[in-house]
Amino acid sequence: MADVPSGFELAVGLEIDDGTPSFLAWFRPLQPVGACPGTSDASPPAPVGQPAAAVAQWFSVVSTQPVPEHDGRLATARQAADAYMHRSKAENTLRTYRAAVRSWCRWAAGHALPALPARGEDVAAYLADMALQGRRTSTIDLHRAALRYLHHLAQIAVPTAHPMVTATLAGIRREAKE
Repeated sequence: MADVPSGFELAVGLEIDDGTPSFLAWFRPLQPVGACPGTSDASPPAPVGQPAAAVAQWFSVVSTQPVPEHDGRLATARQAADAYMHRSKAENTLRTYRAAVRSWCRWAAGHALPALPARGEDVAAYLADMALQGRRTSTIDLHRAALRYLHHLAQIAVPTAHPMVTATLAGIRREAKE
């Protein structure tokens, strides 16, 4: 488990994904004394370079961030902008992305690879591994989109546009048509 960042606490919850229960843990901002509920000043920082489990937990938290109540503060308006940005995706899409990010994190951890930031060659290998397992190209495309969104939320370079990823996907699609 990663160290708890200053100003945050560790929260634990139960998520049921496709009928499979799993416990999740994430960092939640501490509520300052006198602050209104739901108006913390910051989202947890992106867990760049942290273990894959911390990446999956962080993504689960930021992709379900609530919209705060209006209180006229700039920090609250910024948190609301962040929450609304996350609502640009449908809840079903976010649920699917969370499952895909957890899958990526398990795969990366199983191969001792960094989950965030992901490297283009590692993403290509992950997608190729999915193809070798007989996964549909639409599922593989969805995992690529989830990894793109993960990096977008973390505000770091997106590895899914790497030429090796693009060429690997083209080869997977060509093989699937035969």
